[in-house]
Amino acid sequence: DAKRASAQAAGAVVLDLAECGGPPAMLETLGKADIIVDAVFGTGQNRPIAGPVTGALRAARHSGRPVVALDLPTGTDSDTGAFDPNGLPATRSLMLGFPKLGPLIHPAEAQCGEVEVLDIGIPAGLDSDAKTEWLTASLANSFLPVRPPDGHKGTFGRLLIIAGSRSYPGAALLAARAATRSGAGLVELATPESVWDVVAGRVEEAICRRLPERVPGELDTSLAGREALTAAKDATALVIGPGLGQERSTAEFVRMLLRELPKQMPAVLDADALNVLAGAYQWWEHAPRPAILTPHPGEMARLLKTTAAKVQEDRVNIALKAAKDWDVIVVLKGAYTVIAH
Repeated sequence: DAKRASAQAAGAVVLDLAECGGPPAMLETLGKADIIVDAVFGTGQNRPIAGPVTGALRAARHSGRPVVALDLPTGTDSDTGAFDPNGLPATRSLMLGFPKLGPLIHPAEAQCGEVEVLDIGIPAGLDSDAKTEWLTASLANSFLPVRPPDGHKGTFGRLLIIAGSRSYPGAALLAARAATRSGAGLVELATPESVWDVVAGRVEEAICRRLPERVPGELDTSLAGREALTAAKDATALVIGPGLGQERSTAEFVRMLLRELPKQMPAVLDADALNVLAGAYQWWEHAPRPAILTPHPGEMARLLKTTAAKVQEDRVNIALKAAKDWDVIVVLKGAYTVIAH
């Protein structure tokens, strides 16, 4: 009542849904508006939308007018990302104080529109117990080490990338380009012989190494393994898997590498390396450390022996549990990637 009186004192015209003729009259009124501000429910909503509010929200949805949500669109669960079928999707969401986790999770992320976080004067440090962070450009930048002015390629590490196949040569190129752009001092790309001619020289900064094949498209497990392990001796970090394919010889090659690599070799395991791991018994006991796994929902489902739909239902908790159980960093890719340590 006090808020209503305050609004009227400020010159706002207040329509009571129960007195103005119900949803049809509200729809007519909303049709005259330039914008709708949704301030019905906030982060405390914990039960299904019902009663007269349902009719008002339906009228707002059918009006065709842009909707700006304060904090969260009505119907959004701030923790799980669930969205009430009677909720009101927003064109833009103005989150108050801090970003909310729910809208960054399927299906709520599709209901929030453009998201902006507003500073409402909450003192710094009150979020120190939060277990999640929103990865912004400034936060990512803060993780990058300072590059000394007298640094050179030997200062910034040597990365070995094992990637590519006849079907997916672009995966090797994308990985090498990303590595050079992110600041690795020296990048070496090891790729099958039948791919080498396609990728060599396409990333000017990268060294390209041939992995021997028995026939085009089929790795020679022994010789390719020896070549990769020789390259790994000089590396400070490893990427394995992008576009390698799932041929039997490739799977044998990957298993041999993971068995023979130094256990303290920092490694990113991606794509087909993950598919190989999914078929190995208790693979996490033999993986290098520290390791970063970068599955999409389908790959995560294979690792966990479940379905992609189950993964998508609880992305944050599934990624956290997997990271803890496997003692790795999990990068669960998707519309909003979850990074769990």
